Amino acid sequence: MSALGVICVVFPRPGRRGFVLVSTRPQKKRLNIPCSLATPMIYGDHEPPLDLTVRDQRIIVTKEGPGLHYRRVSTTDPDAIAFEMATSAGGTIMIHPVEPFRCPKDIAGHLLVELRSPYRIKPRSNGKIFLTFPIEIGVFIKTGKAIRLMDVFCFSKPKFTVYGNLRAGHLSRYHKSDILFKPSRPDPLELGIMAVTISNHTGEWIDVNRMLFGGYDMKIYFTSKTVTMNALMTIKTRALAITDVKAIPSQQGVCRSRDILNPKLIPERTTRSVMEGGF
Repeated sequence: MSALGVICVVFPRPGRRGFVLVSTRPQKKRLNIPCSLATPMIYGDHEPPLDLTVRDQRIIVTKEGPGLHYRRVSTTDPDAIAFEMATSAGGTIMIHPVEPFRCPKDIAGHLLVELRSPYRIKPRSNGKIFLTFPIEIGVFIKTGKAIRLMDVFCFSKPKFTVYGNLRAGHLSRYHKSDILFKPSRPDPLELGIMAVTISNHTGEWIDVNRMLFGGYDMKIYFTSKTVTMNALMTIKTRALAITDVKAIPSQQGVCRSRDILNPKLIPERTTRSVMEGGF
């Protein structure tokens, strides 16, 4: 495989540019999720007024006249407001796991997952593995049929890389994953599980070391305990592979997350990604 040009950008902790949220704090508030899933997690629908704490982040939503006042503050420094917004009308607060492209800024449109060990697939065959992928947490307001994004935050430490040529390559969110052969349950506030079906159309053994996924319409699903996604990787030649994210729930009874990625970051507006810079 050809070499991958890598530039890693690590955003520092609170008090400087960007933020990383750590530590734990139990959440006991009961949620009302449209999919009828009772869960101790924050994901789902919430009716204001709301005072919800998860780890070191506290979400406070109060009714102010016909509208709402939304605040997210740090439990370690309640006077430091991480994000604040007022609305002219009320509505339901929706909290969903979302694509990992908003923290700390909208700078990447792809996700690059590097495997900790290569996955070798035999000629003209299919294989299936499971990988972890990073997530962020989106807060939306729903009024009638209208749903708008209010806030995004995360509990992971974002890293970024360039896939392919440094001038014309894809600026991507970077994540390293072990290869799993059955679904696991990582912390759903930070990671999801991606089921990847790999098809080798060549007549040779192929080693897969990394996968590139487009961020437009990533089709994330969640339950009370897991965040999941389904993807395909088709190896056309030793130098060309195509990945795609599919709207296929991994199990019954899951909820579909809202999509938030700005389509301007991916002009072709497609879920497919072409890998010509090595895999």
